[in-house]
Amino acid sequence: MFVYFVRRLASLVPTLVFVSMLIFGLQQLLPGDPAQMLAGEDQRPEVIEHYRQKLHLDKPIVVQYGYWIGGVLQGNLG
Repeated sequence: MFVYFVRRLASLVPTLVFVSMLIFGLQQLLPGDPAQMLAGEDQRPEVIEHYRQKLHLDKPIVVQYGYWIGGVLQGNLG
């Protein structure tokens, strides 16, 4: 029974990683710029850039995923 539990747990981890990558990837495919949406339509470029930095959109996609997964582990699903 213990071996069965360990095998199931071992198969669960890659599944959760794959599903988290899939969800993150689908969020990245949504149309529009999140920084532009938060700042508003007619905002100055400096304000939009501030939101891009605040949301880590100025970082590489792998780093964005790291921030996102860290937020998910803390309960922030946005």
